[in-house]
Amino acid sequence: MDGQANHLECAILSRLCRQRLFEDHANFVKSRLLDAAHSKRSLKMEKHALAGHRLSIPCLKAPDGSRCSSRPGMESIMANCYSAPFRSGSDQTTAILSTGEEVPPFLTSEVRHAVEAMPRGKAPGADGITGELLQACRPTLCTALADGFPCEV
Repeated sequence: MDGQANHLECAILSRLCRQRLFEDHANFVKSRLLDAAHSKRSLKMEKHALAGHRLSIPCLKAPDGSRCSSRPGMESIMANCYSAPFRSGSDQTTAILSTGEEVPPFLTSEVRHAVEAMPRGKAPGADGITGELLQACRPTLCTALADGFPCEV
């Protein structure tokens, strides 16, 4: 089912699946607790075991459709699943900066964001400059601060 094309059907189906899983789990818990009560085992220990049971993942489905329950296999499936979207298919190389080339340690946008995030109505710092004053001079201040701290590689 295409979730993008049939959003409403996908949402309803997802809700029904979650409800069915919740009901199945509730029935499983009830049967385990009844079994523990009939065999006169500790209900407290059984509840603790059930809490641990809910947190574990018994198996994962591999891309070929088979189920894998071993820990190393599940780790490799998870690694492949989460690293695949970030793999680049194009041949991009990173440019290596030559020695002595200036790199700005702060971008103008970073300085602007820091000045905008300053709280208003607070007492001035040790330099006596308030946040309102810095925000009033924001356009020229951001470029001056970003250009005023060059860094050499």
